[in-house]
Amino acid sequence: MALEFTAEIPGAAELCDQFGGFPSFADAKAEFSAGPDGTGSLKVWSYFIGRDGNYDVGKPIVVIFSFDGIATVSLTKSDGAIYLDNLTVGKVDGLYETSWESAYGADGVVHARQMRITLQSGDKAED
Repeated sequence: MALEFTAEIPGAAELCDQFGGFPSFADAKAEFSAGPDGTGSLKVWSYFIGRDGNYDVGKPIVVIFSFDGIATVSLTKSDGAIYLDNLTVGKVDGLYETSWESAYGADGVVHARQMRITLQSGDKAED
């Protein structure tokens, strides 16, 4: 994610601070859902980054990308688990674009008017 977007997206600066930049979430489990009201979310299960720069598997974290005003959603398929290979956030034609490629499961792209990012401790988050 380009640095200029961190100020625009609530929670993006906190995410970048935690991970030392915008993470790719390689090998993280993810789940996408969207409703008929134009809202949706992408939940990503990962781990906190330790002082040594490596994942601390003793500290799970859930990163929730929440979308409002969804304009388009494109998924390669909609069933089964998603294990990410790469996730990016950008801006296209005034919309936030969140796209992911998966190592297993669906690849996807979401275009939304608004988005926010929330971090939850993995032991407090619902699976």
